[in-house]
Amino acid sequence: MNGNDFHNYEHHGTYFLKEDALRCVSYDFYFSPTYKYYCNAGCKVCYIKDNLEYGKLFYHLNVPDKITEADTEYWYSIFKNFYSVRTDDDFRYLKLNFPQIYRWYKEHGHNFEFGMTDNSIIGHKNILLNDIDLKGIADITISEEFLNSVNKEKFFSTIRDYASKYSIGHVKIIRTTPEYNHPPIINEVIDFLVKYNVVFSVHQDFRTNEVNRYDIDKFDNQNCYVISDENRRYQIHRSSVHLFNDRYYFSYDDASSYSDMPFHYDTKITFNPKNFLYDVIKGKLQYYKEAINDMKPWNSTAEKFLDYFKTTQEFKLNYDYNFIPEFMLSSNTKFASTLIEYGFRKTKVGLYLPNGEKPVPIVEYK
Repeated sequence: MNGNDFHNYEHHGTYFLKEDALRCVSYDFYFSPTYKYYCNAGCKVCYIKDNLEYGKLFYHLNVPDKITEADTEYWYSIFKNFYSVRTDDDFRYLKLNFPQIYRWYKEHGHNFEFGMTDNSIIGHKNILLNDIDLKGIADITISEEFLNSVNKEKFFSTIRDYASKYSIGHVKIIRTTPEYNHPPIINEVIDFLVKYNVVFSVHQDFRTNEVNRYDIDKFDNQNCYVISDENRRYQIHRSSVHLFNDRYYFSYDDASSYSDMPFHYDTKITFNPKNFLYDVIKGKLQYYKEAINDMKPWNSTAEKFLDYFKTTQEFKLNYDYNFIPEFMLSSNTKFASTLIEYGFRKTKVGLYLPNGEKPVPIVEYK
């Protein structure tokens, strides 16, 4: 079963072990040289708008004055642990206000895939086509609200220009209209994406507490592991981890919040993958524990999320672990290769660190 489809996943303990706990280190990775996330695009569907408005006052304190060769070398040692390194930084804002960061991106942009939403799609056109060379475009997120207001010809022309220079990995369409059927322009977008062989998916507007399943023809991929209540997201952190300079976050919610702490700090000396994975799961279990206390089960979907968060508290995390089951982290991933360099050995059932002790799994039922 597709891990995106949390709604139809029945056994929550199995979902945590197979689809959540360490899945976030299995493929891609988000990065920024800054210490906090900020975007000045002003998209109407931005669900972290309050964080950004507050964070803008302090963002300059979270941008390094310079990036050293040692910084870059260390970051590259982290990048090699993942198949894809991505960024959603606002290049336009950095170019105008923090040129030292933008210059670094221009020099190292060939390593990064980029992601953008609504206003950034149009606003970044000149930079992405004429001023910076990236590895590709990881994803483009388009809301129905934006498509209903933008000049259609300008929009399609921009996407065609992007496709002429970059590969486009994924397009996400956000449902913002109340009707079951899409507005007509969405069908035009779908036809365009099919023509260019671009993967696409749909999800609900994360600004609202509506939880909708869209059984619409052509959409067989939908993000079902995030819900919202009064502009607060509750999410299963199965997606990529985010490194902001020397601190790790699970999402742009916490990376843009000045009250949320990172789940892991880097020393920028030697990356310890064993300790890092421990902190990944520790951070998730703590987030889910806090969600249990905060959530009000306002409908059946919220009740399912709450039950999932409670189920995760049935697991015990072992700091002295020496075994990672194959079903939690495939031995074929790049991160597994890093663990093997660290001293783990590949076995039929998972990764084992031969330290003279009997196998101790990274997590187990209490």
